[in-house]
Amino acid sequence: MAKLVTIQLLVSEDDESNIIDGLNDALRTIVHPMGSGSAEGSFILDYTVPSRALDVPAAIEESIKAGTYIESSAFGDGNQHYLLIVQQDVNALKVGPFVNPDDRDAAARAHRKEFGEDDGLYWMHINAEGVVEVGDFGGDELEEPSLAREVINRFFAGERVISRPVSASCFMLNMGEGEQPVSVDLIAEIEGINYESLVIVQEGEMEYVLPASRARDFYNEADWLKAALNKETRLGFFEWVSVKVNELPKARQT
Repeated sequence: MAKLVTIQLLVSEDDESNIIDGLNDALRTIVHPMGSGSAEGSFILDYTVPSRALDVPAAIEESIKAGTYIESSAFGDGNQHYLLIVQQDVNALKVGPFVNPDDRDAAARAHRKEFGEDDGLYWMHINAEGVVEVGDFGGDELEEPSLAREVINRFFAGERVISRPVSASCFMLNMGEGEQPVSVDLIAEIEGINYESLVIVQEGEMEYVLPASRARDFYNEADWLKAALNKETRLGFFEWVSVKVNELPKARQT
């Protein structure tokens, strides 16, 4: 049974017509005559050369020039990442390829920082099979990384990274690399980015700072039912939780 095999070659030629001519000359010596080759009995029956060659990342180009290229480093996982810049929503410019999405996103942030928001920025991904995907950057993907944004990400991953014993006066931030005091400025920055108040919840002998929406997880229907049976509330469960969260002390006031 015959098979189709896709391979990639790294070549030291930039002119695409020269690349195609050179590959045709080389491949015909190992291809069976039914594929216009000259190798009788070859198991390589036929071939095709793509109409255009793909660019390599700048880092690969530099390693080739410096003689430090490492075998197979040009191929990666077969995926290519580009940044599409639509200047003034008129002229489209493709930048890349980048080694990974992080480098592409960093280039997009640098462009946004230098030129503002007048240009449209989009990501483009080409997989190993040549399938092209294009999309826009969502949410805060183009915002500069910051401690406040990392804390927010940890919050919504379910982590409690800001805490203190009830007997302590200062909240501490622990991101897994040692503790540091939490400043009022950091609290304000987190609230400004997340558009949500940070509140203090107590569990046992510890207090935690969390977004109000995450503090709702500390209240359950059993607590609400107990309050209702004791005639402490006439509210439904969700309204009762909202009231309880609103009553929690605010982190910026401590």
